[in-house]
Amino acid sequence: MPTGITAGGVVNAATFTGAIAPGGIVTIFGAGLSPNPVVTVGGVAAQVLAAYPFQVNAVVPQTAAAGAATVTVATGTGTASADVTISAVAPALFTLSDTQGAVVNADGTVNSSANPARRGTVILAFGTGFGATTGDGTVARTAAAVTGRVGGISVPIVFAGLAPGFPGLYQLNISLPAGMAPGLALPFSVQQSNIASNTVVVAVQ
Repeated sequence: MPTGITAGGVVNAATFTGAIAPGGIVTIFGAGLSPNPVVTVGGVAAQVLAAYPFQVNAVVPQTAAAGAATVTVATGTGTASADVTISAVAPALFTLSDTQGAVVNADGTVNSSANPARRGTVILAFGTGFGATTGDGTVARTAAAVTGRVGGISVPIVFAGLAPGFPGLYQLNISLPAGMAPGLALPFSVQQSNIASNTVVVAVQ
């Protein structure tokens, strides 16, 4: 099958929108995309995380500059390219279902309406597209600050950066105020450089 990329088929892996950023995971839709695809963004090799005939997941190089760029996929059956626009940041939160955020409670269990987080603890949310990072010992933090809101109130984000051992995956550690109102489907979103993420839900008791 000849290699091809669907029109508009290079998207943010968390939201499937065209908002992509350096260091983030993109999903590429098309045909003939495997086996062993070589992906480049602006001529720079991108790490391939997963490859299937109709989909490839790859990490935009941290060195990618904001602006117009060409994404190319090369396989044994041909080469295909697509033009994209790279933003400095494109914050996006992963979901486990339509709206349930990919969030882990302080005890390491998955957050859900049947397993809410406790107020006064820290939860971990996962996303992509948070852009460039800076070194802090063995930890890579986002260069641009991230703020968050849960249930309509501002919440402290005590860490925002790459999840150790998972290329392109960003981790946000959110401190839940002890006095906040509980709820099993509280809206949660973040903002970075005046750009808002998608909204997901978290459960807090």
